[in-house]
Amino acid sequence: MAEVAERLKLAPSVAQRRLAFWIGHGVLADDGDGTVRVVETAGIAGGDGGSGPAALLGADMEEDDGDGGDSSDEESEEASVYILGMLANQGALSAEVIHSRLALFMQPYKQSLEQLHQVLMAMVAQEQIEFRDGLFRRLI
Repeated sequence: MAEVAERLKLAPSVAQRRLAFWIGHGVLADDGDGTVRVVETAGIAGGDGGSGPAALLGADMEEDDGDGGDSSDEESEEASVYILGMLANQGALSAEVIHSRLALFMQPYKQSLEQLHQVLMAMVAQEQIEFRDGLFRRLI
C-alpha cells in the first residue's frame, strides 16, 4: 500500500480508496498478505465500447480527490462503525442488506450502493472485515 501511494505520489488514504475501487470492480485482487495483483481475465471489453478498464478509469477519475469531500469521508467513517457493529451482531451480510440497514439507522444516509461497496472494500483492504462468497464478515 505504501509503495503504491509513493509511486503514484498520492496520500495513503487516496491510494487506498483507489485500490478499493479497482478491487471492487474485479480488476485487482487483494491476496490477503498486503499484496495486490492484477486479475487476468479474458473477454474484458476495451476501446470505444464504453465498458472495461477504460470506462472504469474514467469513473475513477471523476471522484473528488480534494479536501472538499470531508462530509462524505465523515459519513463513510460513521458508516464503518455501524458496519462493524452490524457484522459483530448479525454475522455475514450482503452489501445490499448492509445498505438498507444503514439507511434505516443512519439519518440522513446519502451513500449509493456503489459508494457503500467502495467503503466495504476499503475496510477489506484495511483488514477490518473480509469478503467471501458474496458476503462481508467481521474479522475477529
